Amino acid sequence: MTQRNLFGKREKKQLDAFEQFLVERDRNTLMERAERLRFTEEIYPHDLFIMTDNESAMLLEEAKLSYVNGEFISTMLLCQAYIDRRFQLYFEAVNLKKQAKGSMEQKIQYFREHNLMPDFVLSQIDLLRKKRNPFAHLKAVEHEFNMTWRTLDAVRAERPGHPQYLVYEDAKIAISLMYLVASRISRDVDMARLRPPDE
Repeated sequence: MTQRNLFGKREKKQLDAFEQFLVERDRNTLMERAERLRFTEEIYPHDLFIMTDNESAMLLEEAKLSYVNGEFISTMLLCQAYIDRRFQLYFEAVNLKKQAKGSMEQKIQYFREHNLMPDFVLSQIDLLRKKRNPFAHLKAVEHEFNMTWRTLDAVRAERPGHPQYLVYEDAKIAISLMYLVASRISRDVDMARLRPPDE
């Protein structure tokens, strides 16, 4: 790394240990991060201008950056938070205050009962919720979505079972679901303001 002195002459600056760590990490993960960035650009709904609140917009951006940088647990947590928030915004738009305050599980159930989203998508969102829970709430060791049990199940089924691989796959699905919800809910909220669903 170089910098100019008072006379405009370039001088090489010695990196400290922290800077060197970051430089090496950036170099070693460049191709992986570029591939994940490419993936997010491919699935992002570019044809959609998302009108939303600042918090939702920040969640959307930080979830993407977390995924690109390989912070997969953070990606799951942020995507889940964004999806929950968008569901809540939908309920607020149609004046369903009780449903807006419900748990994520209850929101998913309402969407399913009223056919507001394809069942397959809602099932994937519910599965994300279950996989995310052990990272947000203390669960028993034998809980089915605890990472230890998920790893053992994968090994028994002769699938890749390393915890880092599992959370990578979870994060990839999570970011896809987040963008799908961003697209779908943004359109539906506009429609919902005109035609609230029947209870």
